[in-house]
Amino acid sequence: MTEKYYNNIILIKIQQFAWYFAFVYFAIVALLYLIGYKAVDTFSRGGVIFVLAVTLIKIFVMAEQFRKAKLYRLCLLSFTLVIILLLIVVIRYFK
Repeated sequence: MTEKYYNNIILIKIQQFAWYFAFVYFAIVALLYLIGYKAVDTFSRGGVIFVLAVTLIKIFVMAEQFRKAKLYRLCLLSFTLVIILLLIVVIRYFK
């Protein structure tokens, strides 16, 4: 995008941090699984929730950047995605 308000460096930094942290976290969970630790499913669920939370943060950042660039349809689409993702999490983990 060529709009002056759209700054994708923020999204790139968030994604880089999330990928590095998720990689290390799931590597530790895999090692715990290989060792035979009993509560690995709890740790892996926490990792999945972390990935979903980072996705929500990235969608919020994109929506705000779309709003600042006066791309209101994309902003509304982003918030719709947030609502859908939250509903999926609620249905999946709290049913």
